[in-house]
Amino acid sequence: MPLTLGKISPQEYFDLEKGSEIRYEYADGVLIPMSGESRLNNRVALNCYSAFRPQLRGTGCEIYTHDVRLVVQEDRIYRYPDLILTCATETDSHAVTQPCLIIEVLSTSTESTDRNQKLREYTSIPSLDYYLLVSTDEVLVECYSRETDGGWRYNFHADLAEEVKLEKVKGVSLKLADVYQDVEVGKEQR
Repeated sequence: MPLTLGKISPQEYFDLEKGSEIRYEYADGVLIPMSGESRLNNRVALNCYSAFRPQLRGTGCEIYTHDVRLVVQEDRIYRYPDLILTCATETDSHAVTQPCLIIEVLSTSTESTDRNQKLREYTSIPSLDYYLLVSTDEVLVECYSRETDGGWRYNFHADLAEEVKLEKVKGVSLKLADVYQDVEVGKEQR
């Protein structure tokens, strides 16, 4: 839910973020407070991080968790995805500007935004090759991948034996068995 203080400038947003214990996303002058995530969502996100981290060693790519800001559109839209992977040289110590992979772990409070608004925003980022939506209600990883013509293809994986292959990102992959390790899907506390 947006914070109702009226619109603020990007600089006011950055100043607020420096001194705040609460993280805010920013969309066209409106602050969107980031609620705390459930332990289930956190476990799924950390499982994804743990699956990617060893595959990325020595590749020049880095993966960041939800505390690193994503610049979707300079001076307009700043988000905090659950995971961001970049293979570019980033110069901002607190933000990623050239992601190649973004992952959002779905929850009841964020699913609509992740599937609609963020899907449109993220797929407008020129460097992005993959956008993954990971369910906690069922074993399901949805993958949007950029085609060579610039369009986007959708596919999904719904079996623990499956693997999401991300050839455009140094050939890394994500096994669903790793994503859902020690996770009871559908057990999120609402």
